[in-house]
Amino acid sequence: MPTNTPRRVSLTQALHDHLDRADRGQGRAYPQADGETKFACDMGDSPYGCPWCDAVEWPTGNPLDVA
Repeated sequence: MPTNTPRRVSLTQALHDHLDRADRGQGRAYPQADGETKFACDMGDSPYGCPWCDAVEWPTGNPLDVA
């Protein structure tokens, strides 16, 4: 029976999924002042965000998430 809760994934799996989306261009790169580039995942119609973006990369909010 389907549930309406996000699946739990390990931090390692979240990073792998995040990098896979980056490889597919499923999101947007944001150059940072320190020379690093952060990637924000575009989760499309998914009701859940990227666990890596939400917990690590963009702790104050994924810039592609719309309210």
